[in-house]
Amino acid sequence: MLPEVGRRLSVPVIDPGHLGLKNPLDTNAHYFIDTLHLSPAGNAYLAERLVRELADRDAL
Repeated sequence: MLPEVGRRLSVPVIDPGHLGLKNPLDTNAHYFIDTLHLSPAGNAYLAERLVRELADRDAL
C-alpha cells in the first residue's frame, strides 16, 4: 500500500528490508521490543537504510 501512495504523491518510500511485514517476527525479533516498536538494533538498521537512500539520491 505505501509504495502506491508514494507513487501517487511523488514521494520516495524506503524499503524497510528486514523490518517489513513480509518477514516473520521470529526471524527479526531482535529488531523489535514488541510487535510495533523498534529496538536499538532496529533503529540502527532503519537509520542505515535511510542514510543509504539519502546518499543514493545525493541528498546528504
